[in-house]
Amino acid sequence: PADGSSVAPRHPVQLYEAGGYLLIFVSLYVLYFKVLGSRNMMSGKVFFSFLITTSIARAALEFFRAEPHTILFWPTATIVSLIVAGASLFALYYFQIRNIRTDISNVSGALFGINSTIFRKFKF
Repeated sequence: PADGSSVAPRHPVQLYEAGGYLLIFVSLYVLYFKVLGSRNMMSGKVFFSFLITTSIARAALEFFRAEPHTILFWPTATIVSLIVAGASLFALYYFQIRNIRTDISNVSGALFGINSTIFRKFKF
């Protein structure tokens, strides 16, 4: 500064972020080509994995920024990133992991007492 006062040392957050995003890119690239031909490759797996990992990286690195905007002592970008990561995790479960037949059978059995053998005839 012009007045001769010293500035506190800062973290090079942009470099940390670039390195983290490079690692995320390489891991998702490998994931994409590893499961490209398999039956496990469903719509959105790599996309939702990207959203989850980049949101978590952004949320973690936001604490190292010099003067982040905060809401109740939490950086705003961290709050938004965690919301995006949570929504993406739910979407990944909803579109990839769950089994629709099992879910319908469990819910109908719990709510209405319907036997699960009825649902074996239907293909979801």
